[in-house]
Amino acid sequence: MTIGAQLQQARNARKLTFAEVTEKTKIQPWVLEAIEADRLPEIMSPIYVKGFIATYAKFLRVEPEPLLAQLMWPKPEEPAAAESLPPAQPSLPPITIRWPTIPRPVLRRAAVAAVAVAVVAGVAVGKPRITLPKFSLPKFSLPQIAKAKPSSQPAKKKAVKPKPLAATPKPAPKPVATAAAPKTTAQTEAPAPAVQAASVAPVGEALKPPAAPALHIVPSQPMELRVTATKTTWIKIWADGKLLSQQRLPRGAKERWTAKRQFQLIIAKPSQVDVTLNGQSISPFTIAHQGRVLITHNGVTRLPESP
Repeated sequence: MTIGAQLQQARNARKLTFAEVTEKTKIQPWVLEAIEADRLPEIMSPIYVKGFIATYAKFLRVEPEPLLAQLMWPKPEEPAAAESLPPAQPSLPPITIRWPTIPRPVLRRAAVAAVAVAVVAGVAVGKPRITLPKFSLPKFSLPQIAKAKPSSQPAKKKAVKPKPLAATPKPAPKPVATAAAPKTTAQTEAPAPAVQAASVAPVGEALKPPAAPALHIVPSQPMELRVTATKTTWIKIWADGKLLSQQRLPRGAKERWTAKRQFQLIIAKPSQVDVTLNGQSISPFTIAHQGRVLITHNGVTRLPESP
C-alpha cells in the first residue's frame, strides 16, 4: 500500500475532512490532496515533502519513519534522442597549389624599380615647391544689391488757396510750384527664388504585434481546457474558484479540465505548453499575459497578482 493510501485510510478511519486537518496542522488542503495522491514529490523539494508527510502522519497517529522509507523520488528527465544524421560524404583529396618560380634576374629588376619609385615619392613629398605645380582656385564674388537711401529733406505739401465768396466765379489760381523731393534711383531687388521645401515622407506608425486569434465561445456552453506540455514545466489551475491541480507537467503530458463559468491558470513557462479552449488555441494569450490568464465566456484576460 502506498504512502498516500495509508494516510487516506487513517484519515477516513477517524472521519476527518481536509478542512479539519488543515485547522489542526496548518497544512493547506491542496498539499493534503497531493500527499494522498502520491504526487507531492513531483511538485516540491525533498525537505518539504518529508516535513509535510511526517507532520500529517503524527497527527493521524501513524509512525512516520516507515512511510518516509517508502518515498520514491521522480527520475531526472532523459534527454531527447539525437536525430539521425545523414551519412557522411567521402572526403575529397587535398588540393595542392604550386606557385610558379620567378627567376632571380626578374626579382632584381623589380626590386630596383620599387626602390626608384620610393625615392621619387620621397622627394615629391619632401619638396613640393619644386616638383608639384601650384593650383589656384577661382574666386567667386556675390553680386551686391544697391539699397535706396532716404532723402534728407522732407517733401513740401502743396499749398491750396481758399475760394472767394464772390457771386461771380473766378478762374482757379494756378498751383504754386513746390520743390519736389530729389528722385533717387534705386535698383529693385530681384525676388529671391522660392526655395522648395524638401518633402519628408510621413513617419509610419510603429509596427503592431499580430493580434491574438478571436475566440468564439457560446455563453451556455461549458468550457473545456486542454494543456499539452512540449517541455517540462509547472502549472496551477482553478475551475469556478476551486483549486483543481498544482503539479509539475513532464514533457509530453496531456491534461484536461472542465468548468462552467471560468478558469484561472498559472503556467511557469507558457511558451513550453499548448493550451486550447473548446478546441481553439489560446497559447498566444498565455504568452502575452506571461502565463497568468483568466478565462471566461467573454474572453481571455490577464489574471491579477492575487487570484
